Amino acid sequence: MRVLFVPYVLPPLQYPAALCYHKLLLGLAMQDAEIEVCHVDPASYRHFGSPALDLALASKLPQNVIYLPVSSPETGLFYRKINANPKISRLFYFLTQPTKREWIGAAKALLARRNPRRYDAVVTCSQPNCNHLLGLWLKENYSIPWISYFSDPWVDNPYSHLRNDAFLRAHQARMEAKVVAASDLVLFTSEETRTLVMGKYPEIPREKSGVLPHCYVPGWYRRQSGALNEAKEGAKGEGPLTMLHAGNFYGPRSPRPVIDALSELERKKGISGRFRLRMVGGMRDADRTYAREQGVGHLIEFHPTVPYLDSLALQSRADWLLLVDAPSPDGPSVFLPSKLIDYFGSDKPILGVTPIPGTSARVLAEAGHPVRDLFDHAGLVEIFARIADGWIPDRPDVSADFEVGSVGRTFLGFVERAVARGRPLGKTAKSAR
Repeated sequence: MRVLFVPYVLPPLQYPAALCYHKLLLGLAMQDAEIEVCHVDPASYRHFGSPALDLALASKLPQNVIYLPVSSPETGLFYRKINANPKISRLFYFLTQPTKREWIGAAKALLARRNPRRYDAVVTCSQPNCNHLLGLWLKENYSIPWISYFSDPWVDNPYSHLRNDAFLRAHQARMEAKVVAASDLVLFTSEETRTLVMGKYPEIPREKSGVLPHCYVPGWYRRQSGALNEAKEGAKGEGPLTMLHAGNFYGPRSPRPVIDALSELERKKGISGRFRLRMVGGMRDADRTYAREQGVGHLIEFHPTVPYLDSLALQSRADWLLLVDAPSPDGPSVFLPSKLIDYFGSDKPILGVTPIPGTSARVLAEAGHPVRDLFDHAGLVEIFARIADGWIPDRPDVSADFEVGSVGRTFLGFVERAVARGRPLGKTAKSAR
């Protein structure tokens, strides 16, 4: 079976989407599918801030795959001028929205030269959501069975810029509706996201959608040479219990609920010498200052972002792992963080500080890990006290559910299902404008 996989980003670009799609690609490649990958050429990717590249991770891309890098015009003078000014960018929304739409024309040109009818199926992934416009074009013009895969909600994402722009929201809502209607299968990372999105389309049968979670790769947790040095980590069984938070704090995601809980616990019980929290990743300077002001600067170590494989190695050496999600402004959180699935691969106890109810809370609770709401200060103080005292939860082993080979088999099953469902669409659906 020949599958066209469209992720937009892949390593060496070091972004969450690139990491997620790398692992999904690896899982599908393990099933002996014949895969071609249409992705942006890293040299033409428009970075937000300094380039984030991970060459070590790029070396682990599957070799039994054909890669089709697309030189995107997004770094050209025209688009750089447009995107430099948000007001001008909005005027040219038909060229730049959904985000990263600039690359779609170049991707179409490349694929048209390769006779797309050769593919048995196409899988388009978001983020970015513009990838699904490429899938829609392939479905309309070449009648290829098509899976649209959403790692996050599109129009319903509470953190999206669409939230405060009624015009763009309506424009992209029409796009989303066309994508969902034309896809042979629509996949999501969680049942909560599936319910949220597909609930808007009662005319579409439920069996047209499914859940494909993130995955982890067991062999990637071995210690890497660039990880934090042994002296800082301490030998196993010596020194204080170490909890690790891996990843960046940005937007509404904040470490302050954790800082506040540790501050009260330190004042009341004095956990210095028994507990330390290591935070590895980007964070606002104001939050580091806040930790010192709250009297827990000696309990928390702050480290900059490390390469992804080094992060996994650090997870495997920690005693506990910490997940901190953003508050959910519109009811239960539907997001399944890829970091949580990476945590499962380390086989360590996890404390989830996350909206309740929500996807992370449900998945963690089902796996026997403790969960506290972001705004449950007393509950956070209580659970940190138990952890500092050496408590370890009894928990079932659910890691096999998210292992790359298992998820890859599920992925292949969905592809086969899409091929069976695939039907000619021809020109009956109009292209998204």
